[in-house]
Amino acid sequence: MASENEQDRDREVQERIAEFMHADGQGDTKQLAEEELQALQSAARRLEGMLEEAEESERQALRAAAARLDRLLLDIDAGKDVLSAVKRRSDK
Repeated sequence: MASENEQDRDREVQERIAEFMHADGQGDTKQLAEEELQALQSAARRLEGMLEEAEESERQALRAAAARLDRLLLDIDAGKDVLSAVKRRSDK
């Protein structure tokens, strides 16, 4: 469900970008002022940094989830009762 919402959001963003690009192509062609260009470049760098931080955060979350799964599988392999731990975790 979350992945569907994310896909919908991605699709909406792509459509908005396409609309802007289409509108930009039909609009007046004017030269950007130097400070406008610098402001846009600065915003693009900040956005790129935010995207990199989000990617790293997701990588760390996936690594932690993989480590938990590895521990769970090792416990199952060792014959330990993991059901209570799984139930406790799902209650949170």
